[in-house]
Amino acid sequence: MNNYLDRLNLNPSEKRLVVGVGVVFFFILNFWFVFPHFSDWSEMQFRLARARHTLQVFQDQIAHSGAYSARVHSMENKGYSVPAEDQALHFASTVLSQAAQAGLVPSQTGRTSTTTNQFFLEQSQQIAFLSKEPQIVKFLTDLGSGGSLIRVRDLELRPDPPRYQLYATVKLVASYQKTAASSRSAAGRDRLAVRSP
Repeated sequence: MNNYLDRLNLNPSEKRLVVGVGVVFFFILNFWFVFPHFSDWSEMQFRLARARHTLQVFQDQIAHSGAYSARVHSMENKGYSVPAEDQALHFASTVLSQAAQAGLVPSQTGRTSTTTNQFFLEQSQQIAFLSKEPQIVKFLTDLGSGGSLIRVRDLELRPDPPRYQLYATVKLVASYQKTAASSRSAAGRDRLAVRSP
């Protein structure tokens, strides 16, 4: 260092000034580029610990997958499985056949509406009829005892003007599991819709 400063023909006070400026410049560079990264190591350790925790949680759930599949299988054997999407076509006919078996004649049948998400297809229909109490009870219990998973969402009962029968308005709902092929085709349609200008 002294040899380099000697070549500049500087006197001792100028040499001290050059060395002082160099030290200040060195500290400014450190303050600007090095000091902000002192916390990077702790942040990296925190991210690593969080990733290890997430990995452990996932591995624990994967280890329990056998128990989960056994539980799903036992529930399906008990009749809790969700019917496939193709059974949704028979929703209206199932409702009408159950009503006929109970001795009910619908006075008004609403349109079947369908709502869907990524996994399930839900169909609902409103039906109204005028009948006596035993037929209505038989209709509702027959719907609940079958494997169709049709359930009553809304039920309104009121007597007719002569008070011999009940006027019932029932909103029925059934959920169906979407098939993998239809969800893949829906995803393909979404991709095509995005690509089209």
